[in-house]
This record gives sequence, C-alpha cells and structure tokens, in this order.
Amino acid sequence: MTPPSPTRLALPVTLAATLAIALAVPCVSRAEDAAGGRPGDEGFSLMEEGGKLLFRHMLRRMKPALDDAQNDLGATLNDMAPALRELSDYVGDLSLYQLPEVLPNGDVLIRRKVPLPAPPVRLGVPNADGTVDL
Repeated sequence: MTPPSPTRLALPVTLAATLAIALAVPCVSRAEDAAGGRPGDEGFSLMEEGGKLLFRHMLRRMKPALDDAQNDLGATLNDMAPALRELSDYVGDLSLYQLPEVLPNGDVLIRRKVPLPAPPVRLGVPNADGTVDL
C-alpha cells in the first residue's frame, strides 16, 4: 500500500481551518452590531469579505485534490458494489438484528431479534448419498 500524498494529508487540516474561519467571521460581525459598532449596516464587513476571499482561495487550491478524492471514492464504490449487493441480499433488513456484541475473546456476535425457525427434521428420508439420518 502506498503512503498517502501530502496533498491528501493536508486536506482535512485545511478544511477544518477554513470551516473554523467561516464560522467565526459572522460571530465577529454580530458582536460589533451588539456592541453598537454598526447597527443595521447592510452588506458585509471587512472581516466577512476577508473570510470569503480566503475560503474561495482555499477551495480553488483544493479543487484538484477534491476531484481526485471524488474519483477514487467513485472507483472504490464501483469495485465494492457487487459485494455490497450480495451482503445486502444475504442480511436483508438490518432492523431484524440486535446491536453487535463483542465477546471477551474478541469475537463479534450479531444476533437476530427473533431467531429463525429450526429447519424441519427429515426422519427416514434418504439423503442424496443413500444414507438415512436417524
């Protein structure tokens, strides 16, 4: 497995910083209004404009990495689709199962809420190999 590129490692950090700035800028503006700075002022303050410019610049620079991540995710989901369909057909409705339980030895159990009925017992009926189960 190849190590992730520095661009991909920077993506979460950059997005988190951008989100923090975008959320903080309107709060600063509202604090100015509450303190009597510019009550009822229309338009954006300089802080809001700066935050928007920074956010646009970061998105513009991150676009290639985001596009690559989207392509990689799409390819991975396409590869996994047959296995996920098979698992879905096998499991059926997830609401029929209890929450997973981890045993002390590390095994994970997922029990049905209502157990399936036991298969019917076939006494005296020959098996395919000619033997009879008693």
